[in-house]
Amino acid sequence: MAQAGPITDVTHRLFFDLKSKNEEVRARAAYDLYDNVIAISRDWPPEKFLEFYNAVSQCIAQLVVTGSDANERIGGLLALDHLVDFDGVSSAQKITCFASYLRIAL
Repeated sequence: MAQAGPITDVTHRLFFDLKSKNEEVRARAAYDLYDNVIAISRDWPPEKFLEFYNAVSQCIAQLVVTGSDANERIGGLLALDHLVDFDGVSSAQKITCFASYLRIAL
């Protein structure tokens, strides 16, 4: 299903869609990213998944913190909103990380 690198082609496409000017495209991409993370968490070994999840978190940080326009930042915030509910990683680590992204963005 997924390729060997930390970020899959599907995930790259979803991050591209999170930058869209179309609100519906961004919302769908955030939902699909959540589903993609869940699927990969089930299919990949834990070490490989953690590498993937950290790469996803970095991509979200780039959107939220250094996004070139409001659409990119909103797409990153939508992704955060969905992934905050993901139970596959430490809640404390996830919340701390996401909170720091939000503090910087605001």
